[in-house]
Amino acid sequence: MFADDEGRLWLKEFNPSKDSVPIRGTRYVAGGRWVIIATNGTRLGEITMPDNVSPLAVFGDMLLGIARDALDVEQFVVYTVVR
Repeated sequence: MFADDEGRLWLKEFNPSKDSVPIRGTRYVAGGRWVIIATNGTRLGEITMPDNVSPLAVFGDMLLGIARDALDVEQFVVYTVVR
């Protein structure tokens, strides 16, 4: 879970087989479906992240994340959020 620059909450649907801390071994949660909630509590939509991408922050329509390749090397990625 995190908040973007406009105060919207980004909540990941919990998947115990992937999201349990002892199992995943990192603090970044990759992949999965994320639900976006407005400041008034309205559900705005959802985004399915690629399996290798962990979102870090959202600024306007840009999503910053960390992607891991097959060798577990991390790199920053930026995606445009289309509404």
